[in-house]
Amino acid sequence: MTSIDSDLTGHVAIVSGREPERVGRIADQLRQRGATVEVVAAATRAEAEAAVSRCVAQHSRLDIVVNAGWPRPGPGLLATTDDELLAAWRDVVATAFHLAQAAIPQMVSRGYGRIVEIADAAGLLYAHDGELAAHDMTMGALTAMMRTIAAEAKADGVATNAVLAVPVDGAAVAPVEDSTVVAAATWLAGPRCDVSGRFFAAGGARLAEVFTWAGHGYQSPDPSTLSIEEVRDNWAAALSPADGIAPVDQVEYNGFRTSVYRATVT
Repeated sequence: MTSIDSDLTGHVAIVSGREPERVGRIADQLRQRGATVEVVAAATRAEAEAAVSRCVAQHSRLDIVVNAGWPRPGPGLLATTDDELLAAWRDVVATAFHLAQAAIPQMVSRGYGRIVEIADAAGLLYAHDGELAAHDMTMGALTAMMRTIAAEAKADGVATNAVLAVPVDGAAVAPVEDSTVVAAATWLAGPRCDVSGRFFAAGGARLAEVFTWAGHGYQSPDPSTLSIEEVRDNWAAALSPADGIAPVDQVEYNGFRTSVYRATVT
């Protein structure tokens, strides 16, 4: 039975990704909640544009995009080749970028849209040691792209968030069958979820926001005379997370930074 909190009746979604099992589970969950779902394999710009055009031509709208791109396993940093890095970039960042570029204008035209990226906690929350270097770097780039979409599209009713699949029981990467990822993605795809530009670690039936924190730090009272010795003497304050914020956008961070400066610098 569909509850009012997760009702997607009338919504049209595109689900794309390189892992058929994860893509299928997400598509099934969206359908169970009432959405019409098109499963696509949009690996290139042309494929992404064609998929969005077909969807809009058939259904006259596009409300949701869920992209579950996933890189291939690979070695650590020093052993990673250019080809391996470029392949991971193509599978993760370029695929998501092309699909977002094609979908956002359709969403903006209606004043509503939801874009959900299924990523991995590596690259934002931590990095693997000695393996999966291309995986980690491209996941970090993907989360940066999500921030960009959130900043540029928030005024047009388009929200974008990422589910960071977290491994459990010591695994290197999260299992595709983890239902936490599917449930989180479905919630973020719905109209009742009104946040954007946020990241949520999901795994083992646990969901938690992951964010970048800017501490108060140390502000020199005379910026023109800051020396290495002053940095040394105040290094503990620079390292402290106390009295900081998790800024949601550039305006909030700049306001915080300016207030710290003005409170100290005479």
